[in-house]
Amino acid sequence: MNKSKRIISFFIMFICLIGLIVLGTNKVNAEEEIYEIKVGEGYYETLPEAIAEANSSEKEKILITLLKDISLGEKITITKDITISGDYTILRQTYTGTLFVVNAGAKLTFDGSLTIDGGNKWVFKENEYFAELQYQRDYYMGNLPEDAAAPKDHTGFDYVIPETGALVATGNIVSVNGELIVNDTILTNHLSKGEVAVIKLNLGSKATLNNGAKIVHNAITSRGTAFFMSDNTYLYINDGAEISGNYAAFNGGSIYNGGGTIIMNGGKINNNYGVRTNGIAIMLHTNQATFIMNGGEVCGNSGLKASGAGHCCAIYLHSTGIMEMNGGSVCNNIGYTNGGIMVMSSNAKLTIAGGYVGENENILSYDKEDTYYDEIGDIYDNGTTKITGGTFTQVVDQFISDEYKTVEPEPETYVVLPKTSSLVIFDYLNGEKENVIVNTDEKVTAPTTVPVNGNYIFKGWNFDFNTPITDTTVIEAIWDEDINNNNIADSDETGTIVLTQIGEGKVVLKPVGKATLVNKENNVYTYVYDSTDNKNKEIYVFVHLEDKDPTDGDVDYIISAPYTVKIGEELTVEIGRHEIVAKDGTVKISGYYESIKDERIFETLKEDTLKATGITENFSNYTVKYVTELGVINLDNFGYNDGRKEDFFNIITVPQKGIEVIIIDNVSGLSKTITINLEDEHYYLYDCDSTCEYCDYVREAIEHTYDNDCDTTCNVCNTEREVKD
Repeated sequence: MNKSKRIISFFIMFICLIGLIVLGTNKVNAEEEIYEIKVGEGYYETLPEAIAEANSSEKEKILITLLKDISLGEKITITKDITISGDYTILRQTYTGTLFVVNAGAKLTFDGSLTIDGGNKWVFKENEYFAELQYQRDYYMGNLPEDAAAPKDHTGFDYVIPETGALVATGNIVSVNGELIVNDTILTNHLSKGEVAVIKLNLGSKATLNNGAKIVHNAITSRGTAFFMSDNTYLYINDGAEISGNYAAFNGGSIYNGGGTIIMNGGKINNNYGVRTNGIAIMLHTNQATFIMNGGEVCGNSGLKASGAGHCCAIYLHSTGIMEMNGGSVCNNIGYTNGGIMVMSSNAKLTIAGGYVGENENILSYDKEDTYYDEIGDIYDNGTTKITGGTFTQVVDQFISDEYKTVEPEPETYVVLPKTSSLVIFDYLNGEKENVIVNTDEKVTAPTTVPVNGNYIFKGWNFDFNTPITDTTVIEAIWDEDINNNNIADSDETGTIVLTQIGEGKVVLKPVGKATLVNKENNVYTYVYDSTDNKNKEIYVFVHLEDKDPTDGDVDYIISAPYTVKIGEELTVEIGRHEIVAKDGTVKISGYYESIKDERIFETLKEDTLKATGITENFSNYTVKYVTELGVINLDNFGYNDGRKEDFFNIITVPQKGIEVIIIDNVSGLSKTITINLEDEHYYLYDCDSTCEYCDYVREAIEHTYDNDCDTTCNVCNTEREVKD
């Protein structure tokens, strides 16, 4: 090979080697056309390095995957479509300015259980804050002494304790000129003493909060803790997003909107706090700032009185602010002069076509000397408010036109609807209700969602849906109890038993035949037991089992009352006096023995169990307890009822294969728990029996022997027979 060819070959090998190194740090997902860059564990060690690589890439979409927690101490500029993902934390450190800047035309996405930590774990003085809120309430209610001091005016961080030595931000976490998408990411611990929001939307930009996006526990002394929105910006809040636990000390608490559009389809803006705050949750300030609410919640927000400003309502419409409410809830907010929605400017516009506005509190309304803010705290109107639908807890007739009406389905609850329509209330009887509006004289359709209600099964509605609606109608859910919590209504419950004849006239119950619950009325269950065998045999069952002493570790069953039923006939049992059906669907019923001589059954069980553990003598020196799903059963504990012996062992009167038992030495008091296995042995309940209790093996029968023709008791097995007179 000549020199030039060697040089070319070496160059090709060098290029291949570089390609292998690049593939070791960056991965192309051809299917999604996403270029992946990893940070940490031998890859790029810093996020700025990874972002620089991403911005210079020719790929359209870049995924940066974090492999560890990282610190960020400088500004990062995004110029491409970049996603940062990973179940790790990006911590602001040594740098107080803006962390991320998204250029116009670029997109930044946070995803994958990411946390962006602003670096200041400040503390909210929650107890003091709510104590002062209650003081304001008591003062205006007249609950305090006449010489009580007037409520204080609050400013700044009166109720915030910044973390000692921690960073105080002078810039945003994200400043957006392009697009920001937040999925499954927490932005928290941002604290600033200026107009520095967590996210700033600059002219023409937009942001979207999706499921798992949380902007929580941030504090600033100015407005817009979570968002500061400039003119011509868009913010979308969708299901599963959350803005909560934030603190502001000026107008526009969590979201200050200076001319953009907020579209809320779901999610929550709940439990935010502030002082001197017009709009604890949202302020619609200038340039026709708009809030379109289609769903979600703005609830539980509160604010404290301050000098010169601060109505502390949840949503504040100033100047040319616009709010359109089609759904969702504005509820349980507390403010100084209004708790809910305040339309302060004569040029502001509020329209409500649906949703719920209720139970908002106006603290100053308690002041009997003040008549300006004397109305309830849901809606204050000094502009243009128009209501065509929705549910309210204050009278809103002044906001509706002649084509509409209000109905009051329950006290202090008002529903607005067209005069040509009727209200249908679906009451789920589980604490939830759903309002549906239909045209009068037309039919209503049942909700498609299946409700839940603890240990009850939904069985439908108490209404004929072929019936036209003519006026306000309440339709209630029908529930059937599910005592054993197996997702089968008790009225539909079925179980299994088997009836096996033992000796003359004896019946032992085992889990095989069939029992069906056929009726439940007036707290009484009726079961039908069906079997092809022994239809004329009368059996005794007792169904109420209690523990005499719950502290002794044993389940000592007391039988409250026996029931007599013939196979194929109905057995009726009162609720609360039985444990008929097990969670697995099998019927729990105990057997009954007529003769005191059946005491030998207990002794036989005890002896056989001890023999299986290697104990062959002095049986009386030991106590045997069986561990069952009903608890620990002591075979030495048995009682009498009308002279008959009752079997306290559940369903079957012999130990199962592999049953767990507790052997107690009555002399020493020592005990041990073991599992006995009789799988290889045949077991016969009576000495004359021919069929094994464990399997279908049949041995040669042993003939019963009696002293004479009138003797009723077998000398071998003690079973009884009927003797004709």
